[in-house]
Amino acid sequence: MTTRTVPMTRAFDDLERRAAEVTNREELRALCDRAAEHLGLEAYTYLLRQSNSFIDPELVVLSSYPEALVGRYRREQMVLVDAVARYCYRHSLPATWASIWDRSDDPVSRERLLGAFAEHGLEWGFVVPLHSARGELSLLSGGGRDTPAFRRKLQQNMPLALYLLAVLHDAATRLIDQRFAVQEQVAELTEREHECLVWCAEGKTSWETAQILGISERTVVFHLQNVNVKLGVSSRQQAVARAMALGLLVPVIQWLPDEV
Repeated sequence: MTTRTVPMTRAFDDLERRAAEVTNREELRALCDRAAEHLGLEAYTYLLRQSNSFIDPELVVLSSYPEALVGRYRREQMVLVDAVARYCYRHSLPATWASIWDRSDDPVSRERLLGAFAEHGLEWGFVVPLHSARGELSLLSGGGRDTPAFRRKLQQNMPLALYLLAVLHDAATRLIDQRFAVQEQVAELTEREHECLVWCAEGKTSWETAQILGISERTVVFHLQNVNVKLGVSSRQQAVARAMALGLLVPVIQWLPDEV
């Protein structure tokens, strides 16, 4: 037990160190390659979707899948019928591709996608989703040839994949945040601006927010207008979404329930 634990701990330390030093896309790809190697994946795709837009979100996609497969997936817009992709929006547990498709009521898409993947040697695999407090979604999906030994190895490594995905997620989000920081210097919100935006996110009107904070409705409108200017948006709804994407607006636990 000890002889296996020490090398693995060193491997974790190495990955965390590499993740902390990621400054560009190439270094992030190298980190993904190392994580996939630890998991025993023959090929993988890592994706990070930020919540800055529902129509055109910021995406990071790194993949070692064959170019022919990636090209077909894009051309035929397979993402629109991919049960594995849909699974990641609703769940947080790792799952095998087969178990996800077994629950699908779309046999045509199942044969189409699994067949396309199998043609390129990706016959069996798993996906791991991660949802952050900022509304981001990360996922790591990968696989290889379907053999009993390969299945056992990947099933054993699925819990490890959760940890490695968290490492990748932190590195990728920091990389995007650094790029945004260079592109657009977002001013920090004042305490009162933050308060007004929090109650706006709770669905309160300017009048209701004024009553809660003990200020005038006009003052609330003034602060929210300042928020719009600072975040470069034109509406309160956009301000809430943008602030969440930037980590400026996060849920705060103010009390604990009497019963847990």
